[in-house]
Amino acid sequence: MPRSLNILGVKIERLGFTGLRLFYNGVYYCIDPGDLLERTICHYVLCSHFHVRHCFKDVLRNISSDRLISPIMGIIIKPGDIVKLGDVLVEATSAYSRWSNIHSRDSNVGFYINFPINLRLYYTGDTELVEELVNNSRIVDVLVISISGEGVFTPEEAAEAVKSIKPSITIPVHYEDLLDYYKFRDISQPYTQIVRL
Repeated sequence: MPRSLNILGVKIERLGFTGLRLFYNGVYYCIDPGDLLERTICHYVLCSHFHVRHCFKDVLRNISSDRLISPIMGIIIKPGDIVKLGDVLVEATSAYSRWSNIHSRDSNVGFYINFPINLRLYYTGDTELVEELVNNSRIVDVLVISISGEGVFTPEEAAEAVKSIKPSITIPVHYEDLLDYYKFRDISQPYTQIVRL
């Protein structure tokens, strides 16, 4: 299992249960670092929502508000909003679950990240197979998708999302049971290249 993935000058590393650290042009962009933030270099922190495994509020106290991007604190971003962070454009996307109060429309987002080298990464965040995601017309090179079925996609739903989004590479996150990973991989592999970090 690789520790990181390098694509067109962007280094992608797994960070905790569901997070990522992206390195591009001398800048670290951390998405949902959980409680690892105190031990990790991050120039910008993107929080899809506030939960200990995603963004832990106690750890964020030392992050200046111009380096924190989230739906409820720092630079506040809602679906459709775009913010420029260094050379990178970040757009908030809809991410929610009809069955979870933690993953509501008001306090939860995904991120579509556009690097100037023509690399597009879509971090779905904690969501289900919602209409906004299925009707997404964006080009996605790298898809990062939650697959555990606990208020997020089941492996089968995640595979349906892959078929709709058509990414070149897919990185599954948000799972502990390897059976979820293998099920997702086996269904999705014909439609995308699965990379487990």
